[in-house]
Amino acid sequence: MSRCSICLAITSLAMVSVHAQSSPKGLIPNSLTVSVVDLETGQAIPRLTGCAVVTFSSSSSIIELTMDDNFALAQLSAIEPGPYTLEVDTPGYAIAAVPVDVPESGGVIARIELSRTEITAGLEGKVLDSVSGNLLPASIVRIQEWELESAICNVGNYQFSDVPSSVYSVSASRTGYTPQSLRIAVDESSVSELDFALTADARFPGEIQGTVFDFSTGQPFPDARIRFNIASCDAEIATLTDSTGEYSVASLPPGPISITVEVDGAVEDFTTVTLGESEIVIVDFDVFDGVGGGGCASGGPIRAIDSSVLTELSVLLTMVVLGLSLSQRRADAR
Repeated sequence: MSRCSICLAITSLAMVSVHAQSSPKGLIPNSLTVSVVDLETGQAIPRLTGCAVVTFSSSSSIIELTMDDNFALAQLSAIEPGPYTLEVDTPGYAIAAVPVDVPESGGVIARIELSRTEITAGLEGKVLDSVSGNLLPASIVRIQEWELESAICNVGNYQFSDVPSSVYSVSASRTGYTPQSLRIAVDESSVSELDFALTADARFPGEIQGTVFDFSTGQPFPDARIRFNIASCDAEIATLTDSTGEYSVASLPPGPISITVEVDGAVEDFTTVTLGESEIVIVDFDVFDGVGGGGCASGGPIRAIDSSVLTELSVLLTMVVLGLSLSQRRADAR
């Protein structure tokens, strides 16, 4: 059980007399109460019944426990005294197996803290509430190209191991929240991180979309990294433009959101937009790299030039050219 951190608290209770209303903490003699929590957060791991196997076994019998979906609790009563083994096996966590002694008179409380499984390569991250910044338990993350989903028994984190190198569309969802889809380039030799920030349906989430162009060629710029800093919860998420240079991120909360463009690791100019309720805001960028066809400029960082600024410059340049031409004609007439 290396890398498995388990805390087992066992409390023996005195025999309850017939005149007592209840035993301490609601326990009855010869009973077992099991609580399963995440070691890092201390939160109960929800939905364990759907994706975990929790067993309570002795030399002569094995009992599979049904855990409460919300509080990760289970209780057994009228247990024969003696030694038992309590085991929890659930995706994303190290297997925990601990001894439990049920006394002849008294109840037992077993609190098991599961440690997350460490991966050496793959994809992992968190699913947050975009307003509070809190983790969202029982969220579902899906790699669309694989049609593979993470288990729902989590406290707001997920992981996929051994993901081949490629660019993937990954989505996160949870009941009562608008789903969100992001793109990421995964390197199979390391662990890639991708966080999500979901907005509750009742908050009327909005969406930001747009296109990144190569200014020197006028062609769409694929795989540009777009970062969104969400002021309401001080969280940051990121996505990549697709083959047509387009990006789109939904489930964003109303309020100010900063957008930054990166190409080949170079940080671009950024802009801040104020997103309204149920609003779709279009933000396009023209990336000028001084070379053409992508890549980093040798003379300095890449710049993201707003399309409206380019239009104003074009009009101004046209007026200057017309003015010079008119002056030349007057000089020739003399």
